[in-house]
Amino acid sequence: MLTKKSKIPNLQASIIDIAVEAWRFKNVFSSALSKLEITESNRYLNQYLYFFKKVESALENAELKIVNVEGKEYDIGLPITPLNIDEFSQDDKLIIEQMLEPIIMKSGKVIKNGTVILRRIDQ
Repeated sequence: MLTKKSKIPNLQASIIDIAVEAWRFKNVFSSALSKLEITESNRYLNQYLYFFKKVESALENAELKIVNVEGKEYDIGLPITPLNIDEFSQDDKLIIEQMLEPIIMKSGKVIKNGTVILRRIDQ
């Protein structure tokens, strides 16, 4: 028999899994919306935004937070896994072009690292 205390990490992991999948779905959904007429895409976008707001609310209730670092300069100390880091030299200035999976934090601590795609900053 599981005690209430032992269920909490499993519940937290489940919420994190749902949040990560919602984040991934956002990328696919955005691509599909770009193929629709603006009035139709706006209606579907509003439905998605409502859904994601519910996901964020569930995270907040579990004292979890999504951290998005898209558009920020890449720093080796960030809690992310860059999938394409091998495409660049050490001297390249890089920016986080896309987050495939978000960073999840709880009380200022990283619970789950994000996964990103990087791009060179043109100077």
